[in-house]
Amino acid sequence: MEIGVQPAHILQTLWGRISGRRDLVSSHLLECGKHFSLGRFFRRRYILDTNLLFQNYTKKQIYIVSTDFERTLMSAESNLAGMFPPGRTSSGVRWVGEHWQPIPIHTRPVSQDKVFAIRRKKCPHLDQLKKQLEESNPYGQVEAEHKKLIDYLADKSGMKATVPDIAQLYDIFFCQKQNNLTQYWPEWMNNTMFRTLKEFQDKVVTVSHSVPEINRFLGGPIVARMVKNMKTRLEDKESPLRMYMFSAHDTTVSALLSALQVFNPTVNPPYISCVMVELYQRADNSSYVQVYFRNDSTGQIPPHKLHIPGCASSDCEFSNFLEVTKSLSLPEADLKRECNKKVFPNTTSITILILAVLLMVVILISISYFYLRRRKATRYEEYRLTNRQADDDDEEDP
Repeated sequence: MEIGVQPAHILQTLWGRISGRRDLVSSHLLECGKHFSLGRFFRRRYILDTNLLFQNYTKKQIYIVSTDFERTLMSAESNLAGMFPPGRTSSGVRWVGEHWQPIPIHTRPVSQDKVFAIRRKKCPHLDQLKKQLEESNPYGQVEAEHKKLIDYLADKSGMKATVPDIAQLYDIFFCQKQNNLTQYWPEWMNNTMFRTLKEFQDKVVTVSHSVPEINRFLGGPIVARMVKNMKTRLEDKESPLRMYMFSAHDTTVSALLSALQVFNPTVNPPYISCVMVELYQRADNSSYVQVYFRNDSTGQIPPHKLHIPGCASSDCEFSNFLEVTKSLSLPEADLKRECNKKVFPNTTSITILILAVLLMVVILISISYFYLRRRKATRYEEYRLTNRQADDDDEEDP
């Protein structure tokens, strides 16, 4: 299959094929060991090593939420299959299945999802912020530095010659590479071009995650939900609920890490990456939070312990964590109001506008000054000539 013959149609078909392939991989997770292995990792970490949860699934201990997409629902199912292999239920009943047991996963339509689907919702404030970002100097610099690459790939792929459109190409070819489908690569795409496209993508992602207010919109609702869950747990210590599990997208992981100010734009979240936000309580009832990022699909590299900026250490006291995340979170109840807020021009724009106005005033004053001075000089010359003519007439009289 060649990209470039019928660009728009073929790219759409190719993306559909790759997207379908990702779903196909997800449907065979028990065989390939990706999300199933992540579930096994959770089992070791939160059941076998720490006894946080019972070995057999108990509905009152864990609450699972997924976005309303087939691949994220299937990912959650695969994780849970690895985390809770069939055994006896809390009531003592043993499941008939040998490799799987039904576990409820909660979801809601995208139109009603105010936590994980903000990118797909109508939000004028966020749209305005994104527009300002695309008109900013850093964004323009990335576009100028890679103009030849953008034009070349636009010509070959049929995509629009814009930064967002060309950056999207990386995701398409990345999916192919991850799923051993490089046979679909056109003649103009090879490993060298792929690395060049990756470098371009890294710069775009760096700029795209450089605006704290945008990060707050995209990741703030998730932070707010987590903080709310932690508060609820500390207030009701008798509650059997021990874990919330969210199944979403790589962009969700990026958004959460960006909101917490610990995102590394050059390390895009790979398959089965996850963020673990853990709440601990000491014997003296004081509490602290630890945040881990697992970004290794092989399972051979331990999760990275993250240090949230503003926290005294990576073991962030809960009171400190609340203070730090106060300006980073965006509760669901505030989302509509925040989305409808007016966006004022940034400081640079205001400065440029003021300088432009002052320059115009100076120009007008200068023009007026020279005009009045010239007019005054002209009137003086006319007066002088009139007086000279009058003197000449007096001399000619008998």
